[in-house]
Amino acid sequence: MRAVLNAASLLGLAQYCLRNDLPHPGFVVLDSPLVTYKDPKNVPNLEDEAIPDTVVQASYKYLDSGFLGQCVVMENTEPDDAVMAGKIIEFTGSSYERQGFVIPV
Repeated sequence: MRAVLNAASLLGLAQYCLRNDLPHPGFVVLDSPLVTYKDPKNVPNLEDEAIPDTVVQASYKYLDSGFLGQCVVMENTEPDDAVMAGKIIEFTGSSYERQGFVIPV
């Protein structure tokens, strides 16, 4: 829950700054804000902790259409194509595809 609240706070602050012409770089980088919302398989007593897919979809929809700045989301899951029209780059770690976010020179 902390990761989602942190992401919401960062996005809210960025949105406020961008709407009111306050200093802000214009982008936010979020590292795994929704990974805690995976369905907890084989974990007892955590069924109530999982957030429905509608919350994850709403998060991506907001980033795609409601957020004024740019947002880089590094996540272990891929959003549905119907939810997000933004650019998705998959990091595979292999040498013939995109290895990672920062590639040493």
